[in-house]
Amino acid sequence: MSVLITALYILFDPMITDTNVAGNSVFAILLLKCFKKYPQFENASSKVER
Repeated sequence: MSVLITALYILFDPMITDTNVAGNSVFAILLLKCFKKYPQFENASSKVER
């Protein structure tokens, strides 16, 4: 049984990692589009007093 679990892990691990990377990329792209749509958020970090 442990051989089956190990084989499935080895088989599916690259696909799960690829899905995670693609999902993170899509999230970043969507945030970028939202920030471009609302220009008041564009330079929010530069308005913070230090």
